[in-house]
Amino acid sequence: SPLAVLAKGYAVVQKKGLVVRDAATLKTGDIIDVRVEKGSLEAKVI
Repeated sequence: SPLAVLAKGYAVVQKKGLVVRDAATLKTGDIIDVRVEKGSLEAKVI
């Protein structure tokens, strides 16, 4: 289950609804959504 993976400390990172699979696709200032086991947060790439 995907939730079991999150329970191990992993997170799912998305940009505009698409999963980020390569950090090189992000640039400084991008806003990303991070989903963890117990919630989610919005972050800005620095």
